[in-house]
Amino acid sequence: MHMVRLAAAIAASLVLCGTAAAQSVEIESVSATPGERAGDHWTPQTMSAAVEAPKPDVDPSTIKLPPGASRYAQTPGALPSEMTAAQSAIHERAAGNVNSVPLIFAGKLFFTKPDGDFMCSAQFVAKRVLLTAAHCVRDDETGAFWKNFTFFLQYDKGRASARYTSNCVATLKSWVQKSNEKYLSDFAMIQVNADSKTGWFGTEWNWQGAYSRATKIGYPVGISSGEVIQVLSGPIAVGEGLVQLSHGDPNQQGGSSGGAWIGDYDTQNDANRNHVISVESFGFKDKPGVDYGPYFDGRVKQLYDYVSNGCK
Repeated sequence: MHMVRLAAAIAASLVLCGTAAAQSVEIESVSATPGERAGDHWTPQTMSAAVEAPKPDVDPSTIKLPPGASRYAQTPGALPSEMTAAQSAIHERAAGNVNSVPLIFAGKLFFTKPDGDFMCSAQFVAKRVLLTAAHCVRDDETGAFWKNFTFFLQYDKGRASARYTSNCVATLKSWVQKSNEKYLSDFAMIQVNADSKTGWFGTEWNWQGAYSRATKIGYPVGISSGEVIQVLSGPIAVGEGLVQLSHGDPNQQGGSSGGAWIGDYDTQNDANRNHVISVESFGFKDKPGVDYGPYFDGRVKQLYDYVSNGCK
């Protein structure tokens, strides 16, 4: 099994009313209704009608940083355009085999918003905990949580090896705000109703300097209509609160929101590898082939503990 790696995590203290606080960090959650736990909303018809959650289009320069902070503290490795042909062949886009490690831990997350049914990407990071993007579970201005969360493990062209409904879902309170600083908190976790049948990814936080590349997985609608999981790799640059991944694929990435960014991607089932270091959050139209995700710090540890404990 893949164990969670602790990296100087901030200790969390729990308070009442579904909120956890530590160093001004707050967590908010909602529990599923009996009807949502039953998962009756999702039929082949409603699933096929669901559309990808739009991936936010955000200029990263509009996200305010603390005074004196550097936008990117780590110089990225070679960009795709600078790679040799042999290197490019290794890291080019590949349709994923959902029966292979580590893609066996991933799948599609379906949910209902006031304007219809949608889907994002998600993955197990503990035996009953899913990781995805906050914008896949909750409105960023009203704070309203979406409904009918159901996860389809190893999703591929309408089929899946198992389906899971939610017990509860949680985000940081800082996701709910009008300013673009919310994208520093664009991650969410869901406790589901049964153990993962295939295992789970590790999760790593406070990892800056440990990785120069990452591999992202998910279901972008611009490739195979979002019906086949995709694998994209490239160099990363780390800034105060943000990670930039230059994968070089200009295809529309909507639907891949919430998909894992893995710092030590490995297909050999090495229990010491396959750690998630961020999730797909947003892109910028002026930079095709480049995506952004939140830097995982001790707040991720707090959310992980909170949701693992049943959102309390």
